[in-house]
Amino acid sequence: MFPTLSCELGRERLPQDLERSRRERTDEWESVRQWTLWPEQELYEQIRPIILYGQTPGESAKETGAAQRTLSRKADEFEKYGMQSLFDSD
Repeated sequence: MFPTLSCELGRERLPQDLERSRRERTDEWESVRQWTLWPEQELYEQIRPIILYGQTPGESAKETGAAQRTLSRKADEFEKYGMQSLFDSD
């Protein structure tokens, strides 16, 4: 079952029921961060510039406030295991 999100009226809705609003594209981290819905999505957005554009983990760490070693490790895991690496193995 999918996790649910609370809405203003106290009802719960599945993520696919949410309406998507159009936004201007941005690379500004604080804007991107506020639009993420899940911790795994936020992590993906932190390592995305490393994976896609060759940004260094240090540059990404400065932008996002995340630890450089964590971003480096997570980028390596993503390249090795794909999307599965973003989720806890509990």
